[in-house]
Amino acid sequence: MSLCSSKTACGWIQSLAQIAVAVVIVYAGWIVNKHMEEWTAAFKQGSEDLHKIQQSMHDIDRRMYSVEQQMIVVNNQLTQMNGNVGGMKRRMNPMGFFMPW
Repeated sequence: MSLCSSKTACGWIQSLAQIAVAVVIVYAGWIVNKHMEEWTAAFKQGSEDLHKIQQSMHDIDRRMYSVEQQMIVVNNQLTQMNGNVGGMKRRMNPMGFFMPW
């Protein structure tokens, strides 16, 4: 006893089964493609974000170097001012020759 009573019915059942399998395979491929596109977009956005962070860090580095150079100049000027004030203090104090502090 056969499951298919006629060749035509078996042919239709077999065709529908093959179409169903093909639909499932195409749908699975479409889902995978959709997810891959989303992942690719996310990775691209992540890459752009990292590039922006790198640029920002470079800008911060340049600014910090500029601040460092300015602080060196200010430090030198303050050192020079301290020396001038100390010299003036000694000259204005009649006892400056005996008391250098």
